[in-house]
Amino acid sequence: MTSKTIMISGIKNDVGRNILFQSAVYWAEEGCKVLYIAKSKFDSIPSSGHGPQIPSSEVLAKIRIVYLECMEELLKFVVDVLTFRDLTPRVMLVEELEEYSRESDHWLARACATLCHVATCCATRLNLPTYLLVTVATTTDKLPPVICSMFDSMWCYNSECNTVTRTLPVDLVPTAQMTLASRSDGALVLREVSHLFVKH
Repeated sequence: MTSKTIMISGIKNDVGRNILFQSAVYWAEEGCKVLYIAKSKFDSIPSSGHGPQIPSSEVLAKIRIVYLECMEELLKFVVDVLTFRDLTPRVMLVEELEEYSRESDHWLARACATLCHVATCCATRLNLPTYLLVTVATTTDKLPPVICSMFDSMWCYNSECNTVTRTLPVDLVPTAQMTLASRSDGALVLREVSHLFVKH
């Protein structure tokens, strides 16, 4: 089995968290164990994941949210994921990864490589496809090529148009684009979050 690795660049703050938590709920409703890694704590459950109604306790129980403060904690934790077989996630979501490595592209590349490797190991252990979705505030054109090459698909957020456009791989035509819609509660969500995870 293989892993599907995705990065959304140029996205931060509430919009990135909205998309990640929307993804978490989507996969939890499909019965998958989800690991959500963040640096800053949630004040409340993001409304992007539930709209008018909060997800059931069964759905939320499948989402494990872990707060990690530094790169060392992040790397140790994701490697430790492989130690505990019963906690092996089908989906890993990482919020604003470059916040862990502001000063060094080397550390960002190392974190990406480790996450991608762990996703592949989880797929082998579960004998199921696994998914890794990472967000970064840096735009794709400013990321080192080696980092972009680690992911199966790269998407870029456009705040003016509220769209997420696939920028890599470049040989796919036509270029995929998804629109974020504002719900009645003001949360920006993807119309079809499942399209992020399609194997191209």
